[in-house]
Amino acid sequence: MSRRGRKGAPSDEELLAALDRSVEVEGNVKAAELLEVSYRRASNCHESRHVIRRMRRVLEKHLGG
Repeated sequence: MSRRGRKGAPSDEELLAALDRSVEVEGNVKAAELLEVSYRRASNCHESRHVIRRMRRVLEKHLGG
């Protein structure tokens, strides 16, 4: 459960859950468009279950944090 050393920051699990919800509701391509990242970047994060820095920022913004 990584929070990248920031208090109050969402964990990787919370960020991945948000991504999962977006993909489930919108589908892969639309979720990537809504997050304003490439399909490839969103898909890699979703499949690998690894949150890179760019996706962390995007998903935190998506969660409102």
